[in-house]
Amino acid sequence: MGQCVHCAVFLLIGLASVRRVVGQSYLLRTLHSLIACMSPAERSEVKVVVFLADLDPTYNDNTAAVLLQQCGQHVRSGLLTIMRVLPEYYPPLVGLRRNFGDSVRSHPALLRDFTAVNEWSQ
Repeated sequence: MGQCVHCAVFLLIGLASVRRVVGQSYLLRTLHSLIACMSPAERSEVKVVVFLADLDPTYNDNTAAVLLQQCGQHVRSGLLTIMRVLPEYYPPLVGLRRNFGDSVRSHPALLRDFTAVNEWSQ
């Protein structure tokens, strides 16, 4: 959702978002803060891509609806783009070793999400 992010811009900011176990969501607060700190000139040179990376399509649909309700003017202006990919895009993340005491899925999943945003934005 949103206008072409493939157009030449000075800066593309990618935000990946998944449901947190605790239930807190920082996505809207982060977006509002980021956009509020931009001047009109900066808004014309920057694109923000929100990648809804949760594997639950219902959660992504609900999050997209909230984003469109609260940030629709930024989607229509082309400043903000909302993207998501089908879960089938991702390889299975099974049999991975635990690293740095984190969830065994956190680092590979993060790299996977950044790769999806990067491929989509080119």
